[in-house]
Amino acid sequence: MGRMLVRARAGALLATGALASACPTDTPTMVTSGSTGGSTTLGAPDPTTADGSTTLGPGDDSTGADALPPTPALLSPADGAVDLSPQTTLCWVPVLDPDGDAVRYRVFVDDIELTQGVQGTMEGVDGPCLGPLQFDDEQTYQWQVQAFEVDDPARQSARSEAWSFTIAGD
Repeated sequence: MGRMLVRARAGALLATGALASACPTDTPTMVTSGSTGGSTTLGAPDPTTADGSTTLGPGDDSTGADALPPTPALLSPADGAVDLSPQTTLCWVPVLDPDGDAVRYRVFVDDIELTQGVQGTMEGVDGPCLGPLQFDDEQTYQWQVQAFEVDDPARQSARSEAWSFTIAGD
């Protein structure tokens, strides 16, 4: 796959290489919408939560409505992280669509979509990581992730909360 260059702000250039396929292994594995009003479950897939409610799995729909994907949770770099390497990978917790629809992700740095909406023949990225990305030294960046349905990209989650990180100097 060729390199993709994206201007994040005046004077700051990000270059994406191959997508990273792995995130830290001691982190939650997914986010799913619960059957009780949009609650979020972090961790390995488990059809029953501690309070006895049921987490929706692929193809399940207890609401009778076509629900949007849940909002992804960010993993790394942590919010407020400092002195990071200029080559940094962004990772988030993958989500499961409550209706079982396939999802992909849009990644934003400083409000600019890094994936530019298209990668090969599919919009967005598979996740759960993007990178390593090349960032400028001594700069602070903000990043977010949004999930969307592959078959209908307009059906999307809200953007994740914005986290910031700062790249170390030379």
